[in-house]
Amino acid sequence: MKKILLLCFVTVLLLSGCSAENTSSDVSSEKDVSASVSGYEVIDHIDPIYNDDVKYEKSTGNYANVNRSVLGKTDNLRMDYLSLPAIEEVTNEQLSQSIKNDAIKLSVTTANLGKGAKKGIKMEFIQNSTWGQAILAHKLETPLANGLTEEMLIDPVDGSLEAYQGIRFYLHLKRPNGRAYSICKFRLMFGAFYNYRSIYEKSVIIPDGDYDGYIDIPFAEMQNGYNQKPGASVSKIDYFGFNVSLEGSIEGAEVTVSDFMAYREMFW
Repeated sequence: MKKILLLCFVTVLLLSGCSAENTSSDVSSEKDVSASVSGYEVIDHIDPIYNDDVKYEKSTGNYANVNRSVLGKTDNLRMDYLSLPAIEEVTNEQLSQSIKNDAIKLSVTTANLGKGAKKGIKMEFIQNSTWGQAILAHKLETPLANGLTEEMLIDPVDGSLEAYQGIRFYLHLKRPNGRAYSICKFRLMFGAFYNYRSIYEKSVIIPDGDYDGYIDIPFAEMQNGYNQKPGASVSKIDYFGFNVSLEGSIEGAEVTVSDFMAYREMFW
């Protein structure tokens, strides 16, 4: 009986030793893992970094002192032009139906055009007046059911120009003799027909003397012709219109418009 008890006691001691050895091995393993990551710092909290030089300007909605050159530079911009050739398809017969005052005579011409144009619209001022105006639309003999009394002469724009920034065209101006330095204003108008004629416009002052060159009309700088609110609706354009005025009499002046296009800035 004593032998049996002694054997059981020895067995218990052996099992206890194995258990202690295994535990020691596990702890040693954990310590090794800890040692392998001991070069890293555990961060419980990161304080935000503030740049006191960056200020939000509520009046402009922009951040001052922010360099956005990483997004692109003006050197990377290119101009994208969309030609509007439909306006060149207008005929003398259509121009004779257009809405205009008596001081202006309209005709199709192939002279004094922009480099991309085949034809242009020539305006001659034949009466003693300070201004002349033409709208490429015509009066209806019988009003439509919605009350509209006018409709487009030609469709100058195929589709929306909402992706573009403005209208560009070539302007030729020959001033009347003896009035080379009279202030001259050219106004571009366009709009659409719903149950009324919408109109958006912008005037530019032409430099002294005769003029040949391109004129840019940004949509954002145009004004509603009725309430003078800024900006133009360009989802639908049914007509173009032109108004030319001189300080004093405009009689004898000659203006040609051609090479109409929409433009926008793009990153290349």
